[in-house]
Amino acid sequence: MNRKFFVLIVAIVIVSAAIFSGCNGGKDNPEPKAEESLPFLKAGNEWVYKSELADASGEVKYKILSKEKNGFYTVNWFIGVDFEIYWHEKDGAFANTTDGPLGQLRLVIYKKNCKVGDSWSVKGIASDLGANVTITNKVISTSETVTTPAGTFSNCVKVRQTNTYDPELVIDHYIHPATGIVKIEGMGYEEGGEDGEIIYFPVHYTLKSKNF
Repeated sequence: MNRKFFVLIVAIVIVSAAIFSGCNGGKDNPEPKAEESLPFLKAGNEWVYKSELADASGEVKYKILSKEKNGFYTVNWFIGVDFEIYWHEKDGAFANTTDGPLGQLRLVIYKKNCKVGDSWSVKGIASDLGANVTITNKVISTSETVTTPAGTFSNCVKVRQTNTYDPELVIDHYIHPATGIVKIEGMGYEEGGEDGEIIYFPVHYTLKSKNF
């Protein structure tokens, strides 16, 4: 059985609009005060999750190595082997899916003070499908209580991820404002058999421990 990963190569064209206003008495406009980063985004913070995918289980780890310029964080992602990935945060909006400082992809998964119905999307091409795909994260609830081996977390934000390619592939993320992601559950898929049949399986990530 050949397990496939749903990989997106996203090409985003950003159109910037500049808004000009008249000078006010020759005085410079004050620089807006930068907001503090989300409390869980600090160098050295580490999350360990128990993962269950199809008939396999194990541990997945994320550790923030450093904070970079322009809101990026370098993160070590361990799934049996180590990978270096990037997270991004700006004005309280946290994106855990990016293509790094040189790219344009920022898929926001959580925003400070978000409300039910808020959503964030990216459009791109699934490289293994040759199909245009839109991925959307939408806030379903802001008052979830989640119990994990790392503790019980109240007032979690439930964010549902959907895509336009396959309505079966739905993943719910539970994000605690001070801790980050504490649980993920949903549906994944793999292709198997001679006819390439798609087989769906449940996906579970539960926070096992953290070091902060």
